[in-house]
Amino acid sequence: MERESSLEHGFDPRDGAPGTARFSGAVRIRFGYSLAMARLRRTAGFWASALLVVTWGCGGTTILEHDGSAAAGPDDPSSSETQPGSAGHDGGPNASSGACSAGEARCNGSFRRETCTEAGAWIETDFVCARTVAVDDDIGSYCVTKADGAYRCWGAESSGAVDVPPLPDEIYRRVQLTRYGLIGLTEDGRLRAAEFTIPESFSQVVTFRQTNMWGNVGVCSLRSDGAFEMFLYNPREPDGPSTRTQSVEGGPFSRMYCAWEGMTAAVRADGTVLSNHVTPPPGNDFAELALSVGIFCGLRTDGTISCHRPPADTIGDLDVGPDLPAFPSGRYRSITATVGVVCAIDEQDALVCRRYDGRDMPVPPARYVSAEGGHNVVCAVRADGSTACFRHGGVGNLDLENVSDFAPVEPPLDPGW
Repeated sequence: MERESSLEHGFDPRDGAPGTARFSGAVRIRFGYSLAMARLRRTAGFWASALLVVTWGCGGTTILEHDGSAAAGPDDPSSSETQPGSAGHDGGPNASSGACSAGEARCNGSFRRETCTEAGAWIETDFVCARTVAVDDDIGSYCVTKADGAYRCWGAESSGAVDVPPLPDEIYRRVQLTRYGLIGLTEDGRLRAAEFTIPESFSQVVTFRQTNMWGNVGVCSLRSDGAFEMFLYNPREPDGPSTRTQSVEGGPFSRMYCAWEGMTAAVRADGTVLSNHVTPPPGNDFAELALSVGIFCGLRTDGTISCHRPPADTIGDLDVGPDLPAFPSGRYRSITATVGVVCAIDEQDALVCRRYDGRDMPVPPARYVSAEGGHNVVCAVRADGSTACFRHGGVGNLDLENVSDFAPVEPPLDPGW
């Protein structure tokens, strides 16, 4: 079993260089750089409150818990947003009025879990629902952030998860664990990093993702004014760390996407697509995108999904075959991708996943409201406010013809937290 570590807080890049390409039957692309980068040495930060270290067995999995309390919680109106399964990206209530069936569970407008009694009535519980999940596409770590700002992150030991210092004390609505430490988006729309400083934006940040961008730490953000901005930080400069801000022209944008080694894409406010690594698909009816090594998919406003292969340029060393992911007929509400799999949530709240070559990748049935993929992990928020994460194999050498089925990540992130 792969050894992992977990970090819980009560508040909640690989070196890149242009490569060369060649084709032989199946799509095959050759790296011009090393897939692995030596772990960055870092000094553990000072923990403001007590740490609890627990060994879970099965490969020596370790949990680090950091205690604290949030200044705002799920009863704070500023915490209420729309669930990705309904109309947005950053979590929120998915409850509806009416009778229920005994045993059902859902999250209400205060981000509390409600359960249905034998009499068919909803009863609120003390369980605080998960608000967002964040998966790092560079190292495959993953974080869950609850509606009260509490967050928990898990990552491979090689990511240095045990040693990372905590984020500044704020209320966070999304937290990501990266090779360079924790990064979080505060309730009031500011980005905070544990190990370096991110310049303040002129307007509130709506969402973000950190990934390796051309060998730099790349923090990509979408602002409330529709601007797509990248903050690039290089800690390995001979004269000391360097920082620069780079804006993506061509907006305003409604969605932005960054994937490792410099892949960027965005959906404009008018529904057209901007991309720096593929020819954008035609049309002005796009709602979301999913991209990673060897795949580029678009979700249109009519709920249909189409995928195509990026050109063989600087992206990877993979054999994916001539086929593409094809999803069953019907309407879908969101899409995401790992290095070898594309997943979508349909109108019945099912999570449907396909390998790049089109093969089915089953996940346990449940009602899902949002999902995020990266590296070889997909994490999702269920309708009852719990979370689930799944990992597939076939990534170490990017032999995507041998991607293995998903396996649930153990120990689970819920219940009990």
